[in-house]
Amino acid sequence: MRRMLIILTAMLITGVVVFGAIGADDPDPYENVNSEYSPTEARDPFIEILTGNKTGVYIGDWLNIEGESFAFSLPAGFSVKFFPDTYEIADIIFYEAVVSKIIAGYVYESEPVIDTIGKIVGEYLYNLGDYSVTESLSIFVADGSINEVYSLNFSGMPCWFVLNSQSQTPGEFGPGRFFVFLGLPDEIEIEIWASLYSGIVQSVNLF
Repeated sequence: MRRMLIILTAMLITGVVVFGAIGADDPDPYENVNSEYSPTEARDPFIEILTGNKTGVYIGDWLNIEGESFAFSLPAGFSVKFFPDTYEIADIIFYEAVVSKIIAGYVYESEPVIDTIGKIVGEYLYNLGDYSVTESLSIFVADGSINEVYSLNFSGMPCWFVLNSQSQTPGEFGPGRFFVFLGLPDEIEIEIWASLYSGIVQSVNLF
């Protein structure tokens, strides 16, 4: 665990990345999954929870966190630091290490989701090197937005992305209000981190 936290502290650098587009309101509850994807096919524990294929964690006793443009919930043991800039950024901290980020704001144009991910990786995770997409899907949310969920692999290190957008086209990001979640789990305790991160994602509420 300590080795993982040291790596995360070095990798998740605070900065600003300009997206082509994004948008959303409250991303909970999740309504259904892209018709081309069956939740029974999911292998990634984070994706299994977000598709409803596996039970997540109870968040009713988590701490409510509120920024300028969005709110979310955090379990005990975590802290948060906000960075207002072009977009509002929340660094989620565990044992003094930044383990995940939430980025929220508004953009005016759309672009392919994979392009947006590439920009975020280039801004915050560039020291991890090349990556591959191990699993992905589009989840239609009850508020009319779409969650694009991606599981990436950086030479054995997993990374999860959720890109919430007002786009009506799966695979496209924006335009409109948005939030992006990215998190690096401890691969040794990946099921626990999947539960915690999915709870955080499902609690995000844009103002």
